[in-house]
Amino acid sequence: MALIDRGVGLVSFTLSSVISNVMKALQPIDIVRTIGVVGILPLVALFDNFVPASRATKVDPITTLRFE
Repeated sequence: MALIDRGVGLVSFTLSSVISNVMKALQPIDIVRTIGVVGILPLVALFDNFVPASRATKVDPITTLRFE
């Protein structure tokens, strides 16, 4: 499971650096790239949160509370 988390983190880091480079190359009137980046950011956030959230739904809450 930790390998999956590292993979998701690596993909997210790569995508964030790509988005950062795209944002640096923007001109004030470049609406196509701006809309593209704004459209990609929510997808990156959803992807980054999906794996931990899906694993959390598979854990029994009672079992988790017993170890707290």
